[in-house]
Amino acid sequence: MEDMMFEINNPVHSKQIQDALFELGYRWILTGEIYRRTEASYLFTDKEGTIMFSQMKPTRSIVEDYTLRNLPYLMNEAYLEYEE
Repeated sequence: MEDMMFEINNPVHSKQIQDALFELGYRWILTGEIYRRTEASYLFTDKEGTIMFSQMKPTRSIVEDYTLRNLPYLMNEAYLEYEE
């Protein structure tokens, strides 16, 4: 699990990011794998596997920026770790 930040373009983009995060094992703290906060401007994850949201970008970078393009790589890494 990693600390990540995603800038969200629209609700469909948010659902795509959330789907990929669910596959990697990330969850919303109260609702698990149910779509939440699709209108949020940013989604974040933490090392404990929690998904969080914000309407505002942090003033300083506290996590690495990721995009939907980064997630297939992370998903492949997670798969490889599981197989070992």
